[in-house]
Amino acid sequence: MLKRTNKLTALLVAATSVAAIAPTGVMAADVQRIPSEDGTVYSAEAFKDGSYVIDADAVTEDDDAVYYVKDGKYTELEDVDSGSTLSLYGDHYVSVDDGEYFIDLNTGKVTDDDIADDNLDDVQTSLRKQFKKVDRYGSTNDPVTVTSISGPNYGEVWYKTTQNVYDNDNKNVKDTTIYSDVNGNYIDADYNLGSIKVVTSSSASNTAVCTINNSEDSENGVKVGTTTAQVTANIVSGSSYEIGQDDDNIYRLAQIDVRIKNAGDLNGAASIQRINNLTVDNANVFSPNKDNTGYIFNVVQKISKAQASNTIDDANYAKTVSSYMICDKDGNVPDKSKIAALSKAIGYTVNNGNATVDSSAKFTIAGGNLVVYNVDSNNLVVQSAELKTKGALSYLDAKSIDDDTFKAYTTDSEGNLYRIKDGYVSEFDNEGDWNKLYKVDGSMDKLSVYDSNNMIVWNQGNEVFSVISSNNNNNSDNNNSDNNNSNTVTAGWNQAANGTWTYVNADGTTVKGWFQSPYSQNWFFMDPTTGVMQTGWVQSPYSGKWFYMDPTNGNMLTGWVQSPASGKWYFMDLANGNMLTGWVQSPYSGKWY
Repeated sequence: MLKRTNKLTALLVAATSVAAIAPTGVMAADVQRIPSEDGTVYSAEAFKDGSYVIDADAVTEDDDAVYYVKDGKYTELEDVDSGSTLSLYGDHYVSVDDGEYFIDLNTGKVTDDDIADDNLDDVQTSLRKQFKKVDRYGSTNDPVTVTSISGPNYGEVWYKTTQNVYDNDNKNVKDTTIYSDVNGNYIDADYNLGSIKVVTSSSASNTAVCTINNSEDSENGVKVGTTTAQVTANIVSGSSYEIGQDDDNIYRLAQIDVRIKNAGDLNGAASIQRINNLTVDNANVFSPNKDNTGYIFNVVQKISKAQASNTIDDANYAKTVSSYMICDKDGNVPDKSKIAALSKAIGYTVNNGNATVDSSAKFTIAGGNLVVYNVDSNNLVVQSAELKTKGALSYLDAKSIDDDTFKAYTTDSEGNLYRIKDGYVSEFDNEGDWNKLYKVDGSMDKLSVYDSNNMIVWNQGNEVFSVISSNNNNNSDNNNSDNNNSNTVTAGWNQAANGTWTYVNADGTTVKGWFQSPYSQNWFFMDPTTGVMQTGWVQSPYSGKWFYMDPTNGNMLTGWVQSPASGKWYFMDLANGNMLTGWVQSPYSGKWY
């Protein structure tokens, strides 16, 4: 519990100072140490600009309550009981006890309206009205049932439903997956397939190439006698498994069936030889379909939320779709030892129209990359894959696996993955490594993250927590008469209005000259007169030797350095960092320069 009434004010000064301690560039070189505060936090949800909801023993001793915090002001939410279950909903709400109340993170307003159920009703009503006028769905007036699909924390809610697709004779031929936002702006996700290049042949000398773009049209393949092979592609019924979304796209696992539609008329004389430049017999991503008229392969689809300008039989469909085969650049699914996390996705199955993945698999989309993670024997196993295209082939470029212990993990509003380990808050770089952002109390074992500048970490049992906030407004008295704290100068890194950086010791003195960071152990050179951090070429006023400081972070570089101004290469002493002249033997290659 908090030990004095002005503790919250002290917390706000410490928390809002964090973003002013160092910019992103310096953070990369110098992990920031975040002070912890005494206080019991039961749960919390961070938000942008320093706003958050917190269930804690705060303000006064032995007074558990739920608060909304904005601009440094704590407002008790009297309708919400301490100990309630808090969970994120949509892009700016916290759901209390599974929808009993909702807290607006923008305003702090509490409502007993069931926003989630109301949104569900609204989208179902809107879609039903629209589908009555859509020939593709048989102009049905049947009730529409939707479910929400997975997405990032603080993301807009999108919904999924299915509809029967009818042909010209009003016969039910297949079903299709539909995605919609809360306003009923929907896309038929199974129509646009992107681009699938198919080579058919009847002999070594008789081949034909066609490109399939949607699930309705047949494309001409090889001609056998007077009959031309008709090549089609479809999403396998029930194979859709949504794994995430970002602002512009929905991502899902699916199976595509490419076949010769009139294979029976050709008496087996024509066959599919290549799909997207991969020979079907040589790439294990392909499996024969049930009637041996073509091949099925697994894909990750990136489906735009934006609607195409045209419609298909009155139905809206996605403006763009990219289908990435779940394979490497050679068309093969790598050995599972090389894709320990991704195999959770790659091993997804479709049985009797039901798509499933390993129950431990979790997915997020970060920077357009697919990130798969799971907890295995108290370790967090993480692997990402870049969605790549080379020629006609779109595939997954799997990155290295990270398998390590952790205390807590979560994702932010952009899908980025964070963890707490050994007292550090780190962000996954989507390449296989973790970037340390903040040094916090070693006991911290819970976190809520909106983005890298807005988060809350805590340990309930040890009664400690820290708030990291980008909001620099801490002039509020917070109803505490003892608030005389100032945030003009803090110990550590400080940025001036002109963008320059200085480092202030705990006693308030500004560091000048050579300075080794107590956090990262990197060396920096601070102007001997002003204390401003230097970048680029620096000549030491003490030894006369030349050094090169990182142009962004300011830390001293060693080894080979290429000057951005001249393009010339220089070798900086590995131990001292000073530029070497004369004959130099590279410690890497052994060659002389």
